[in-house]
Amino acid sequence: MVFFNSYEEIIYEFAIHTLSNENENEESAVFITLISKSNETKKFLLQFPENNIYPLQSNKTDLFHFIDQDIGIVSEWIELNRQNLIFLNSRKL
Repeated sequence: MVFFNSYEEIIYEFAIHTLSNENENEESAVFITLISKSNETKKFLLQFPENNIYPLQSNKTDLFHFIDQDIGIVSEWIELNRQNLIFLNSRKL
């Protein structure tokens, strides 16, 4: 039996700015979930930014991309395991 996804996959691009990070040298996983009025993405690991070697450093902005279902207009986001992050913007590519 073959199952097909009934949703369109798209590339999300989003920027996250880290205000301060007292634990910069620690290895800790940080995940983000994008949420719309009717749906949400899977948890995405903030691990490999496009513009920096080391992610989530103090006073730096990181650019991330990931592929997931099209959830429509992003209305909020949930970040797990880290404080002092600012979600700057997201867009569909």
